[in-house]
Amino acid sequence: MKVLFLLISLCLSLSAFSAEDKSTDAKEDAKVEVKYYRLYPDFVTNLKSKDQKHYVLVRIEVAAKGDKAIQQVKDNEALIRDKLILLFNNKTVAEVSRGKLRKNTKKQALELVQKTLKKETGEPLVTNLLFTKFQVE
Repeated sequence: MKVLFLLISLCLSLSAFSAEDKSTDAKEDAKVEVKYYRLYPDFVTNLKSKDQKHYVLVRIEVAAKGDKAIQQVKDNEALIRDKLILLFNNKTVAEVSRGKLRKNTKKQALELVQKTLKKETGEPLVTNLLFTKFQVE
């Protein structure tokens, strides 16, 4: 009987330690604050057009969780810039100047950056892209 009581006590104490470790991990994840990094210089690229020449100017701030993620973004910035320029270059004036379509472009840009970083680092790292300046001419 004493052995059974001892085993039950041991199991309960181990599960309490396990729950405490998970709680600590969750608290540490919550402590990681979102950091922002501006991709510099601003993006200026031609838009797809049959008649006139049009271009888009975009300033992008990258949001990521923590300094390590921002450093990974910096380390892969040339590749990220290349992918985003190609994305913007394949858009029409209508796709970047209308609200709903512009949101779609932003969503595509975020997914593209996350896919690129996942391929390079194993994790998507970026939680959001902020277009802090967006001009179409």
